[in-house]
Amino acid sequence: MKSIRFVDRLIDGVVTSLIRSRQLLLKTVVGVFLIASILIASTWHNLRESRDYHVQRGVDASINQARLLSYELNTEMRLIDNALSTIAHEFHQAGATAQTFESAVTNQAALLPFSKAVRVADANGMVRLGLLPNEQPFSIADRAYFEEVKRSDKMVISEPLVSHSFKEWSVVLSRRLEGENGTFKGAVFVVLDVEHFRKLFQKLTPGEDSATTLRSAEGRLVARYSQADPTSHIGVGGTLTSTALKQTVRRNPDHGWFITPTALDGIERITAYQRLSSPYSLTVYTGISTESYLRPWRSEAVRVWSLTGLCVLLMALGAGSLFLHQQRELTDKLRNAELLKEQNFFVENDLIGMIKVRDRKILWANKAMARMLGKHVSDLNQQSKLCIYPDKETYEQIGRLSSEALSHNKHFRTEVQLKKSNGQTFWVDANAAQITETDTVWIFVDVDAHKKLQQETEHQATHDALTGLANRRLMVMQMERFIALANRHLSSVAVCFIDLDGFKAVNDTYGHDAGDIVLQTVAKRLKGAVREYDCVARLGGDEFVVVLTGRNDRESVVHTMQRCLQEVLVPIVVEDIHTTKVGCSIGIAYYEFDNESCDSLIERADEAMYVAKHAGKGRVIESNRRPLGENPNENSTAAT
Repeated sequence: MKSIRFVDRLIDGVVTSLIRSRQLLLKTVVGVFLIASILIASTWHNLRESRDYHVQRGVDASINQARLLSYELNTEMRLIDNALSTIAHEFHQAGATAQTFESAVTNQAALLPFSKAVRVADANGMVRLGLLPNEQPFSIADRAYFEEVKRSDKMVISEPLVSHSFKEWSVVLSRRLEGENGTFKGAVFVVLDVEHFRKLFQKLTPGEDSATTLRSAEGRLVARYSQADPTSHIGVGGTLTSTALKQTVRRNPDHGWFITPTALDGIERITAYQRLSSPYSLTVYTGISTESYLRPWRSEAVRVWSLTGLCVLLMALGAGSLFLHQQRELTDKLRNAELLKEQNFFVENDLIGMIKVRDRKILWANKAMARMLGKHVSDLNQQSKLCIYPDKETYEQIGRLSSEALSHNKHFRTEVQLKKSNGQTFWVDANAAQITETDTVWIFVDVDAHKKLQQETEHQATHDALTGLANRRLMVMQMERFIALANRHLSSVAVCFIDLDGFKAVNDTYGHDAGDIVLQTVAKRLKGAVREYDCVARLGGDEFVVVLTGRNDRESVVHTMQRCLQEVLVPIVVEDIHTTKVGCSIGIAYYEFDNESCDSLIERADEAMYVAKHAGKGRVIESNRRPLGENPNENSTAAT
């Protein structure tokens, strides 16, 4: 039985009316114009929505990247701040000439392998401790940060400057040294070169033409890494920024996003920024190039506009032909047949699948639809729509959603998976329109490649690149879900903070590649030691967090962590003939149904872990919430 498509029927009716009555010519022209206008408007609207969706995904990815980098930098700043505080405390206790103070400087410098130097200046700004071999004492009294540190009791971060000793762009982080009576006795400071930040940004800056920037409190460029020019130092120390950046930061100095060409290289990017936590006066900016990120959308737009233009052109040609047909009745039917063939060409394209549906049964399908599914057109006609979906659940869900949307605005759009004849599934962009009271037309565009790229990007934004574990963002999302379930069902949630013991020695002895092997092995062991629906995350460095839920008692949680501790202790092969061994210290914090935040739970688990560290390492410490002013160790229970 010959299948007549709805486009053929519509045009055939219009042509027949024109043949019967010349007075209908003007109405037909107006009708064609309206159809073309609706088609163009619909195409523009759909592509606009699609672009907004892609841009929003880019904004989300850029914001997540900025948050991840700010977390990494916050961790480094806290590490440096703790080292400087320790040195300042030792100076206050022992004085500058004591052997214990010099040892403290040396020990803390060893904890900051990424720094260029850890140095001490006296009250006059003369640097005498922490000098390089054969380096003469020099003065920093002329530096602005030295004057600022005299007045501040917190760590001071300098504007970018050229180092006296290393002759390269650097940032100095300093703390004041005080005598027993609180008088200013000098400063201890750490020198970080710009290259350190660039290497960090290089690891965490994905995508073509993407860029990551670190700026000071005054907006000066501290460091920048761009995929377009990875070795460039252009702009370091300067304040050249775009107008959009200035306006957005003025409205919200802590975080935000904007889209504009970057002032330094002219590349348009989706840029997000995140200010480091107080008191660290630095802001990280991450930018994703719109040219590369929106390239799939542009390709889609070219295809859709091409088909829309073809359709409009065919309708215009049809309208013009109808006028000639009225003048030449002899050739009217022949030209009408050619017009129908051209219009059917639009329906029978090789890119966009189309079906007509009544009562959820396929009345007809075009060749492109059959090709997508790996079937013949005859295999689809008069079949239930269930045959194109992977399962009945999807079939019922799409049926419910489309019915609601079409009853309200006669239009429905979504992304859904279809099933090929070989059982494989693929993603399509599905559009439906109500053309009569009983019939709908569905259009399907294959977006499987773009969907997979999108899913890969989303996975990278929520997982640690080295171990494949959840990152902090995904972990917090899981914790919020666990806590919501715990509040509803009165079940338990335990946050277990794990820090490796002896990991630095592995890096120092065998190198960072061996350290990566250790981190990956520990990640697998932790994942295998807990249940599939528990959350195992890596926060960075050698810090891991395990979130357990559904345990009936705390003894079960401690037992699970003891198992994790024993798993970590198993020797690890890092080279063909070498093995190494690390331990871990574990702190546990329990959710106690008091609406405690995720950050607070993580912080309590972190504190308990440090108690385990100070108690001799290689053990598990439980932490309970304590009243205000109570010693943090009093409510901790050791389980070793």
